[in-house]
Amino acid sequence: MLGDSILLGRLATLPFALIEWCFVFWYARKLPLLSRSQLTKVAAGAMFICVVIGVVVGQCSAYAWVGHTKRLNDPFLMMVILIESLISTGILFRVLIERRKRNLR
Repeated sequence: MLGDSILLGRLATLPFALIEWCFVFWYARKLPLLSRSQLTKVAAGAMFICVVIGVVVGQCSAYAWVGHTKRLNDPFLMMVILIESLISTGILFRVLIERRKRNLR
């Protein structure tokens, strides 16, 4: 029975990746509008960091709530969270590099 709750906890963390990736695409698309002044650049960057941290905290909370655990000592969960964060960072860099190449032409 404990294995089922751990599996459900792991599955409950996956939708948070979609939230993070949607925000990354939105952020990359709106970045030219946000980069008009230094204040909006800083605010957009702070918002991006808060969303990424919020997603990680949400994933850990969902895992603990659904998995009925008090401690997060699941290496699989930490690996999934790390890979999802690396994918979202890679998506952001790829979109920004392609946009910069398009602007240089």
